[in-house]
Amino acid sequence: MMVPLPPEHIPVYPSSEAQNPEEIERNMAKSVSEIGKRLAITEIEEGPFPNPRNTIIGRLEMKKTIGAREFGVAMKRIWKVADDLTISNMGEGLFIFEFGDELECNRVLIKQPWNFSDSLIILAKIEGFEKPNDISLNVVPFWIYIYGLLFNLMLKTMGVAIGNQLGKVLDCEGPPQGVIWVSA
Repeated sequence: MMVPLPPEHIPVYPSSEAQNPEEIERNMAKSVSEIGKRLAITEIEEGPFPNPRNTIIGRLEMKKTIGAREFGVAMKRIWKVADDLTISNMGEGLFIFEFGDELECNRVLIKQPWNFSDSLIILAKIEGFEKPNDISLNVVPFWIYIYGLLFNLMLKTMGVAIGNQLGKVLDCEGPPQGVIWVSA
């Protein structure tokens, strides 16, 4: 909790019409600096604070506006979330998803891509020390199935080579020979 300063401790600098703008700015900065020095945190505010391990930020690529409640009910059903799921609307299509369980949070990330009402949802894990608007939401992993390869080319190395033509390969599943799966 922040303790406010009593009025007698707030520095006041005389104003005069003779002061130039630079001097006024210096005095204001000095006042703010002195106030900041005297502020003290006396106790930690009660939560609930989001747990970054259980928190995802997402952007819904949809032109129309949707409420967090409606979106939350639908996504809880789509994601089959057993524990709590809290969704906060950050505006401009950004949503914060707070899961009650870290495993469910990770499962949702691993099983991307997701969509809502035929619109893509771009998700990213929150590390905890960034502003929501600063998190990059411009990459979505997709699983790609490669058809029509010659039998001799059905190798992980070929899957990775083809996947790298589409984007960054995150994973390539399958036996050393035979059907392969590429996540790009």
